[in-house]
Amino acid sequence: MPWDCKQCNTHIASDSEVACPQCGTRKGLWTLAGGRTRTFRVTARKVELLFGGGRDPRPTAQGWPAEKLLAAERVVAVPKATARGWAAEGKLPPTEQVLVVRCWSGDPEVEVRLSVEYAAQEARELPADTWKAPRQEGGKPCHDARYLFVYGDGASDDLRFEGLEVVDVTEQGKLGHAPQVGVAALGVKKRTILPVDRFQKGWAQRLQCQELEFNHDSHVLLPDGLTVLHLVLLHAEANPTLRLVIAGHTDATGTDARNDALSRDRCADILHMLEGDRDAWADSALRSYQHLLKTDARKAALDATTIEDWVGRPASPADPAEWQGFKGFARRHKAEFRDSGLTLDPAQGWKDLASWKAVFDFYERTLLDLVAPPLLPASVRMEAAKKRTDNERLVFLTQERRKWDAKRVERLKKLREGLAWVDAGRKTVGFGEQYLKVRTQKYSLTNRRDEFLFFQADRLPWDASSPPADEAAARVALYGTGGPGWDYQNDDGPWTFDALDCPAAPAIEVPPGNVLFVIDVSGSMNAVDPVEQKKPVKRPRIEVCKDRLLETLRALPSSRSFGLVAFDTNVTPWTAQLLPASRFYRQAAYRWVEELKPDSATNTSGALHHALTKVEGVDAVVFLSDGLPTVNTVNEHVILSTVKGRWNAGPKPRRIDAYGFLEGQDLVDAAARKKVNDAYHEELKKTPDLRRDDRDKLVYRVTTALRSAGVKTKRGQPLTSAEVQQVVLGWFLEELAAQNDGVFKDLNALTE
Repeated sequence: MPWDCKQCNTHIASDSEVACPQCGTRKGLWTLAGGRTRTFRVTARKVELLFGGGRDPRPTAQGWPAEKLLAAERVVAVPKATARGWAAEGKLPPTEQVLVVRCWSGDPEVEVRLSVEYAAQEARELPADTWKAPRQEGGKPCHDARYLFVYGDGASDDLRFEGLEVVDVTEQGKLGHAPQVGVAALGVKKRTILPVDRFQKGWAQRLQCQELEFNHDSHVLLPDGLTVLHLVLLHAEANPTLRLVIAGHTDATGTDARNDALSRDRCADILHMLEGDRDAWADSALRSYQHLLKTDARKAALDATTIEDWVGRPASPADPAEWQGFKGFARRHKAEFRDSGLTLDPAQGWKDLASWKAVFDFYERTLLDLVAPPLLPASVRMEAAKKRTDNERLVFLTQERRKWDAKRVERLKKLREGLAWVDAGRKTVGFGEQYLKVRTQKYSLTNRRDEFLFFQADRLPWDASSPPADEAAARVALYGTGGPGWDYQNDDGPWTFDALDCPAAPAIEVPPGNVLFVIDVSGSMNAVDPVEQKKPVKRPRIEVCKDRLLETLRALPSSRSFGLVAFDTNVTPWTAQLLPASRFYRQAAYRWVEELKPDSATNTSGALHHALTKVEGVDAVVFLSDGLPTVNTVNEHVILSTVKGRWNAGPKPRRIDAYGFLEGQDLVDAAARKKVNDAYHEELKKTPDLRRDDRDKLVYRVTTALRSAGVKTKRGQPLTSAEVQQVVLGWFLEELAAQNDGVFKDLNALTE
């Protein structure tokens, strides 16, 4: 099928041409011609879009582009009526109608996922749920899958063929069906929540959690694991018919007796935190610390320092002594939990049970922050802004915060009450290192994890009235006979384990590495977009931005560092340097974000200059704005060239993710947007030293010219100056993000 070059607009007649014969530009992912569909390939540039979600799904660093993994043919889709005929006769589709995809990856840190996608009037991807477990071929892990593509009237859910994935490629509207479909294999970094293989026997769900971590030989849950417990609570709430049991595992080091005991203790630690049992959790954590003191004091100190750094300020020579180590932890607890009934003794330190109860208090508060945001709802924040005096505002916020905290506590209590167990008498099973070997390794040396196993109420591994006699019998009931050489990726286990859904990613994704958030607080952020006008609480842009930013801050791993910068006419950093994403700094960031107020103009160039040149250690910049620059450097061409040529040059340029409020852009179709941008750029070239007043005149000239040319919105209305500026802002943010494979998104589209 023919296609059009985006660079020089040359029309290419043959779909087999992979590059423009005029300018050499390669055929892009969403290249269309005349609104018709055609096959397309996946480029490394689009891997982020296909597998986003804040889990660092970046193209691999080994240098091979994603499409080179693919070794597959293309096939034509078949009518659903034809496929139903094969199914009724009990036949498999002919071999020539089946697409077999096979790919290899030798990198153990990269998963290969097979994704089906096709072009439509507006391109969209099918769910990426066709991942297959690897098998060995030629000494390498090989991933493969078989697809049958169907189109036509009626549903496709009833079409079932053994060993095949049936994919419905019926298009919407008048376009009929996609004549061809491409399949791509993408290399992505391992996710927090890993999908698992499918067996041929019974049914259950396994949540395999690499982020549910413990230090070596310890059964004290590390802070980042709280996000997984939140996911478990949400999954149990959404699936009240499921029954849960927790399975614990260790690595391959240590004796069998020690590993068996350690896996049981890890299960118990997670159970106590999941159920909110403060005394039991603290007693378990103290036993772990005492054991490590006897065997290796350095391991005991690792647990202590991990918690101290997460709760308070990291110890450094510049910190006052009272904020360092256990003293800092005790002071922080006294300040935040005045009614806890605990008195921490620095002389006893971590040898005291009260100290571990204090850790539970911090863990519980963090779990509360995950269950319901610590920021007051936008409706309350907006009401507070209407108060006439600071004192009235303070009294109002204090009262509302008490009410909100009570609601958060009730929400967590309700989630915990919703947990249903396979057997109330045996909620956990410890496996040591005897089970769940990894196929590509003889021993899972670093696989210190726990698993949450969910079963249907009518398909439990055992009857609660006749439970297993001991833990060994429970192991067999859950995973089969086990033993040396047993491999859970074969058919040795008694259950079919399906993958759980990954948790919803924050709208503002968490980029890899250390991140600096740059937030527009100019006066236009007080505006309320049409998408919010339809809601009971009509949030202005700044409140939408706060809510979205809070989601991302909550999702930041504690191992990262982060910073915040607000800009209007001036550029105001939260701190002069990046800070660890510890609990202390995260809480401080929440309060700073909550106090942001829109005012004055938009100093885009000043904000980018600060982010890219004034802050050390930044790996990624997340830039959020609702308007074009109005002070300092105003010419977008100059800003982009300066960012690329000076501020973000060098051997390791920072990734820039750009988010905007672009509702006006959605009112204009792609052809009209191109005309708007072309006209704007032509006018911009005539005014290199653009000022704010010049911008208003420039936009007016462009709008008038486009109206004269008959360019209209999707609703058939003439373009307005505001819509022109929204379109240009979309172009500017997309170009800003494209300079180093960043993300570009419309925040309005993410709030619906």
